[in-house]
Amino acid sequence: MAFAGRVIYGGIQDCNCAASVAAMDRIEQEVAYEQRRLEADERQKKIAALFYRSGIGARFQDRTFATYHADTPQKQAAVNVAHEFVEVFETDRRAQGLFFYGSVGTGKTHLAAAIANEVMTRLMAPVLFGTSTALLSRIKSGWADKSDEEALNMLCTVPLLIIDDLGKEYAKRNADGWSWVHEQLYHVINRRYEDYLPVIVTTNFDLPELEKKIDASVVSRIIESCRGVECDWEDHRCL
Repeated sequence: MAFAGRVIYGGIQDCNCAASVAAMDRIEQEVAYEQRRLEADERQKKIAALFYRSGIGARFQDRTFATYHADTPQKQAAVNVAHEFVEVFETDRRAQGLFFYGSVGTGKTHLAAAIANEVMTRLMAPVLFGTSTALLSRIKSGWADKSDEEALNMLCTVPLLIIDDLGKEYAKRNADGWSWVHEQLYHVINRRYEDYLPVIVTTNFDLPELEKKIDASVVSRIIESCRGVECDWEDHRCL
């Protein structure tokens, strides 16, 4: 007996019978599932590449807002500010940066890392993360097979730059009171300042101390382009 329908989907005939419709629905679902799986795999590869290039260490790759121990209103306020930055940055790459300052062990790096992780995993935007010493050393040694000039340009142009422990870098000053470290810091901060690119900074120093460490002109640009977040509570590492 001849069948009027045409053959599609590797042998499934195009007819209106319930069995054929169900088979076609199953195949369409399988195709859609495979497409979602491939897209998820590709997304994970891109996220892994972002983390690899970011410079964030393994210790801080699992830091989130949820894992920050916000047991006081002040700590919760700091978490809220950090979370708000990500929400703004999602639609505005010119979002105002953040300046976390306070004594050691207050979780400033945790919050900065949580921002980095959220930006990379959810927004899939490039981030460079590191202490000021580590970031500057990459300029000298090159970065991912790039020249020192290219590495410096990466710090200046990446969508989000996070500088941890600013003020801890060693800098031997010349007769003019500057050094290679000061020059590079000024170049990076000033370039980002002029291009409205956000920077997130953490430091254990107050403003007068930081000005002595890295120069008032650098600090001035950070303060103008960043929202200050004071972290004035006990050292959690000593609890």
